[in-house]
Formats: sequence, structure tokens, C-alpha cells
Amino acid sequence: IEMTIDIDALEKAAKSATPGPYYATGRGVEHQPEQGGRFETLCIPVREYDERFLSACSPETLLALIAVVRAAKALLLEDGRLHYPCEYTTNPEKGSCSMCEAEGSLLSSLEPFTTEPKGRP
Repeated sequence: IEMTIDIDALEKAAKSATPGPYYATGRGVEHQPEQGGRFETLCIPVREYDERFLSACSPETLLALIAVVRAAKALLLEDGRLHYPCEYTTNPEKGSCSMCEAEGSLLSSLEPFTTEPKGRP
């Protein structure tokens, strides 16, 4: 399954959502609009583990993750590499470079993130 994540749409959704923090209360995912105020239920998930997951995904959390993805992509787009080719890149018989491997992992993990929305599957 190919996955594409439209970070612009995700950012827009996070900015228009009810502000966090969110709390898993056993009665659903709730938030507290004002310090010391009454809790309001946002949703009532069917499963307890969904409740814990949804409570962890506040808009602030998603916006922070989006900022990290954008920063990483900006670094990579600057010159296409995070670090300059090393002796292992130019001479693969010598072994491997942990920086090159980390860069490859980062590139792979950023592939699903796009700012170009795709139509429905």
C-alpha cells in the first residue's frame, strides 16, 4: 500500500481542531477549554487503545511533528544530502557509513510526506 501524507491538509486540520491537550478519561477523549473548567467530550472511541491514541494526537502534537518533517525536508532539498560524500560513499568496498545509512533512512521515511494533494484512492 502506497501512502501519501498531505502535510498542508494535515496542518490545516490541526489548526482548525479543538485545541489540546486531550485526555483519555475512560469515558472518551476529552479536553478542558479553560484551566479549572469543565471537561468536554470530543469523541467516544470504541476501543480503549483508540482512546489513548487519539488523546495523544492533539493539534499541538501534530503541528510539532509537521514542523520537524518540514525542517528535515528543507535540509535535504538544500543540496540533496545531509552530509557530503565520505570515503565509504565513494569506495563501497570499504564498508558502510552510519551517516550515509541514517540519511538513507531519513530520505525513505520522508517519502510519504507531500504538499501536493492527491485525489482519493
